[in-house]
Amino acid sequence: MVYDITQQRYIDGNGQPIDPPALSLNVGIEPSWFVRDFEGFFQSSESQAGPWRFYLAGFAGDSARALRYDRTYEYVPIDSRDRVLIGGRWWSRAHWCH
Repeated sequence: MVYDITQQRYIDGNGQPIDPPALSLNVGIEPSWFVRDFEGFFQSSESQAGPWRFYLAGFAGDSARALRYDRTYEYVPIDSRDRVLIGGRWWSRAHWCH
């Protein structure tokens, strides 16, 4: 089960909201994955406390294809130290997954 903290709702694997009655069947079950919108980019985590990671779908030279929250992609710079530039800040390999 995924909890979208940006929209404050549970979603299925396709990003569609899950109706509250369906949740009542899973009383006592906590979400195992969290997602959020971070400056227009998709981030996920196994805990609300983090670590939060961007999703990179591919690489092309000195850029990476980052998933945006609206499910589109944007090419972002990546440097020789595997840091990506998102939201005006360089993020290390600990902050993204592929």
